[in-house]
Amino acid sequence: MRVIQLSSYLYPKKISVLGSRLIGKNLRDDIERVLSEPSSVVLDFSDVDIMTQSFCDEAIGVLIRERSKEVLKSIVFKNANPSIRRTILLVKDYSEKMGKTRSLRDIVGDE
Repeated sequence: MRVIQLSSYLYPKKISVLGSRLIGKNLRDDIERVLSEPSSVVLDFSDVDIMTQSFCDEAIGVLIRERSKEVLKSIVFKNANPSIRRTILLVKDYSEKMGKTRSLRDIVGDE
C-alpha cells in the first residue's frame, strides 16, 4: 500500500486548496502508476482544506469512468474533512452515472 500526500499537489504551496484539472491529472497519473502494480493507494489529505470538484473529477472521476467504481476498492481516503468527503461522493455519483463517457462535452458535443 502506497501513501500519496496530497499536500504535495497544492499549488500555489501557500494555500491549502487542490483546485486545477491539470494538477488533478498529475495525481491521477500517480494513482494509475501505483494501481498498475498489485497494490492499493492511500490518499492522505492532511493539510488540505479544500478540493474543487474539477480537481476531484480529473483525479478520481476519470478513474471511475474508465475503470468502473470497483477502482475505489483500491483507494483509501485518509484525513479528508467533511467538505472534501462530500466532493468525493458527488464526483463518485456523477461518474458512475456517466459511465465510460469522458465528459459532458462527449455527450452533448460542442456548440
